Amino acid sequence: MSISYSSLEKATVYYILKNSTIAEKNDSVPNSFYLIGHMENGQFILDENRVLGEGKLAKAGRPGWLEINSNQFYSQETPRSVTSPYIKGYMTEEGFIPSTEFVR
Repeated sequence: MSISYSSLEKATVYYILKNSTIAEKNDSVPNSFYLIGHMENGQFILDENRVLGEGKLAKAGRPGWLEINSNQFYSQETPRSVTSPYIKGYMTEEGFIPSTEFVR
């Protein structure tokens, strides 16, 4: 089942990395790592290529990358090319945690 974000069209939103969810930007800031962008035709569009939020970057877990457009985590062993935009990190028990501050 796909999630409809039509009510967020053109809205500034947070892309929460640990669980790949979208939340409308408001006065409260997520208490985990996130990206900021907007919704366009149901797709998250990155507004800046920097990870925001507070916490420690991951150094352990299952290494790989999170593709922003597909909302999918791929392990480093995946025999597939990386599709931009993406962020390197680790899948942990808490969810995806980036290992870098920059989206590529």
